[in-house]
Amino acid sequence: MEIICLDTNVLIAHKRAKKPDKDKTYLYQLTLKPYQFSVSSITRYF
Repeated sequence: MEIICLDTNVLIAHKRAKKPDKDKTYLYQLTLKPYQFSVSSITRYF
């Protein structure tokens, strides 16, 4: 299984999307595949 390191722009775009548009975000599309996710320590800090 691959590990994907998520950058802040992917997380922010998903957070800002309106409810009907959440399924169009890149983060949502990634969740449809068998990936594991991680974030960097600096991203987690913010």
